[in-house]
Parts: sequence; structure tokens; C-alpha cells
Amino acid sequence: MYLSDEMHKILEAIAKLWIPFAIAIIFGFSQYIEIPKSEAIVGCLGVLDAALGTLLEASTRNYRKDKEEEGKE
Repeated sequence: MYLSDEMHKILEAIAKLWIPFAIAIIFGFSQYIEIPKSEAIVGCLGVLDAALGTLLEASTRNYRKDKEEEGKE
């Protein structure tokens, strides 16, 4: 399984930019205002980001493997 180039770029931006941004904002603001369950939210976002990164890596490896096999034919 591998993702289309456009989908891969969108998910990569989410994993590399938007989820870490959300984690930083929530963690940073939770130091000054009370955000209920902020540690749980940050933890869940971290787990989601790790899972998404794993999915993207698997997709990239499958894509490269398929490209290598096409080149051998």
C-alpha cells in the first residue's frame, strides 16, 4: 500500500507541522491558563503523530520498493 503523492504531502504536512504546532500551543498555553486534561490531549496528539509518521514511512518504503521492481523489469 502506498499513498498518492498529493495525499502523502498533505499527511506529511500534518505530521511534521500541524500536529507538533498544536502540541506546542496546547502545552504552552496550559502553563498559563487551565486547559482541562491538557496532558492527556498532548499525549494523544503525540501518539497520533507517531502513528501517522509510521504510516507515512511504510507508504514511502512500499513506493520505493515498487519503483525499484519496475526498474528491474
